[in-house]
Amino acid sequence: MIIKVTIKKNITLEKIQLLTGVFPRMENLTINLLRQDLEPIAQFLLSKPNNNTRFLSSLCISKQLNDLMIIMKNLIESKKLLHDYILKVINRKLYLWW
Repeated sequence: MIIKVTIKKNITLEKIQLLTGVFPRMENLTINLLRQDLEPIAQFLLSKPNNNTRFLSSLCISKQLNDLMIIMKNLIESKKLLHDYILKVINRKLYLWW
């Protein structure tokens, strides 16, 4: 059973959807993405009715850009995606735990 997945190349929503279908018990995901892909990917990964992400509890975005933390926090709060979470930047990586 695979629970930790790391993708070093930029990833799109379509590839994330495929990845979660192949590894539905994934708990930790590390990805690299472009700024414009953050919102659709985050909404998909954090949406409640998604059975393929029900075990996922941490997300790391490597090569974090300066404003991704602000964008992610605003997205989570405006869409009410999570109630209890921690969001931190460590060594230029954005970590989200819930």
